[in-house]
Amino acid sequence: MGNPNEKTAQDKRDNWTVDHDKNKCALCVVCAKNCPTDALRRDVEGASLALYFNANLCDGCGGEALCEAQCPEEAIKSLPADKPAEESGFVLLNQSAMAQCQYCDEYFAPIRRLEVIGKKGGEGHDVDQVYCPLCRRTNLVVQFIEETRAPGSKAEYRSAKDILRKAQKRIDSE
Repeated sequence: MGNPNEKTAQDKRDNWTVDHDKNKCALCVVCAKNCPTDALRRDVEGASLALYFNANLCDGCGGEALCEAQCPEEAIKSLPADKPAEESGFVLLNQSAMAQCQYCDEYFAPIRRLEVIGKKGGEGHDVDQVYCPLCRRTNLVVQFIEETRAPGSKAEYRSAKDILRKAQKRIDSE
């Protein structure tokens, strides 16, 4: 018997492909962030996020398949291919519109990701698709201040939008 840590000839192939399950994929793009050959790529195109794959660039990470190993949803499987890919270029695997913050107007997450997170939380667990994380945090702090301050006292605070606007002015003036 051989060493179980040794890669087989099949694992060391140059030709790889992926089996992608759109229904499981949350578009977290962990696979694309960790792809050493850029065979998986994410693109933000206006108000949507897309995940693409190019089989001609995929080498299966030498049999390690980082995309498969690190996918939190188990939505991607890296498979050795018998022959080189006939298609050249990137092929769309999944796409989703982006959620837009109703306060600062920034696009902050794919709606698909928010839906998957909501389902993981179980019945009655909704993910806030209204505010980006910064504005949501700011609104929680403001709500806490309003609920806990002494009657008659004044609380002064700036919104996340005001803070970002002031920071942008400072950057523009430099």
